[in-house]
Amino acid sequence: MSAIIQNIIPKQNFEIIGEAIGAIIALEVSNQETLQNLAKKANVYSERIDPFNDEEQLMINTMYDGSVYSSYTEKNTQGPNRYYIDVYATGKASDKDGGLNSATLLKKYLGMCRYILQSHLYATLGFPPGFIMGTYVEEIQITDPQANQDAANTTSGRITISVRAIEDQEMWLGENLNSAITGVKLSETEKGYKYEIQ
Repeated sequence: MSAIIQNIIPKQNFEIIGEAIGAIIALEVSNQETLQNLAKKANVYSERIDPFNDEEQLMINTMYDGSVYSSYTEKNTQGPNRYYIDVYATGKASDKDGGLNSATLLKKYLGMCRYILQSHLYATLGFPPGFIMGTYVEEIQITDPQANQDAANTTSGRITISVRAIEDQEMWLGENLNSAITGVKLSETEKGYKYEIQ
């Protein structure tokens, strides 16, 4: 048996949407920092796994959480795709206001991100009509401030956004079946049954 799908599988829509969310956040937050003359500047990352470093002071990380499909056909599936926008902020604890400064900064950036993502100007995240069927900020969660070893108070928060979209796949036109003999064997191994291509 040889592979049937001969075309290169393109980047999936949930990947494209995630990249767009990160780009929009980076662009619009940077613009707001300029318009509001904010002293601290946020670095925006995509799928960052390295822990937040207190010396960074302010960081935003966008991550894909998963998709749940509720409508299926041979041509496409559709449903909500969930993404996280995590914001980290620090405030020096040299005085009693360190935690308050951190929490205030965190809430400001969470609020800006929420506004940007829910703005009607980004209802389709910049894609043509029909690609996105809805964008919804579902939730904002904030953790408690933590006193770190370098006397910085760190707070973090998470925005959960849901983007409803369609995933398409090409329809297979089919071909005449000449043989049902395959070159794949199912073998028993110590870890379970495994497909082996002969």
